[in-house]
Amino acid sequence: MEVYNIIQYLSIFSILPPLIYSLVLLWQRQAGRLTWQIFGFSVFIAVVEAAGWISSYKGLNNLWMSHVYIPLEYAILAYMYLCIFNNKIIKRLIIGSVVLFFLFCALDIVYLESLTIYNSYPRVIESVLMVLLSLLYFYKVFKDIDKADLLTDPYFLLSVGVIVNFAGSSVINSLFNVMLQYPAEIMLMCLAVLNFLNVLFNTTLVLVLRRAPRV
Repeated sequence: MEVYNIIQYLSIFSILPPLIYSLVLLWQRQAGRLTWQIFGFSVFIAVVEAAGWISSYKGLNNLWMSHVYIPLEYAILAYMYLCIFNNKIIKRLIIGSVVLFFLFCALDIVYLESLTIYNSYPRVIESVLMVLLSLLYFYKVFKDIDKADLLTDPYFLLSVGVIVNFAGSSVINSLFNVMLQYPAEIMLMCLAVLNFLNVLFNTTLVLVLRRAPRV
């Protein structure tokens, strides 16, 4: 139990390194577009984590936050990828995916999973969409592999982090509500995996910031 709690707290506070690092770059006036985007994402996640921790501490049901958090998270991350591509069709597809995802999340609340239930369906769909965006970027890079420098490309590293985090979490999220019927130990293990993946992704954001273009 203690190990699970440690991983949980690591997950909660793992957003602080990219938040602080991006804030330092902003303070030093070295922040490019990607740094600003990661800073905004980090602030958003930090607020969500703080609100979730406070409500949990007070014994309140905070599952409704997830129904708001997931579509907003996808919108922010999708915007990062929107800025990468020059192809107008791809840009429209990304914007369309955000709009459709918001609509699905609304329908999920009304017809599938209420505000008091873990929103497993939107989480799985978000994971699939994020993996597709990262694969789309890989395709873009590998088309011009002779011109690419993957060792210094921040978006390549970001896409690797996206695939590891969202591909891994999609499996657990798809079975989350079903696993509630199993012993608590299994659920704790699954939550530990989700928290560990979150720590890895937030750590990746720090590495992305190190490679992000400066102004």
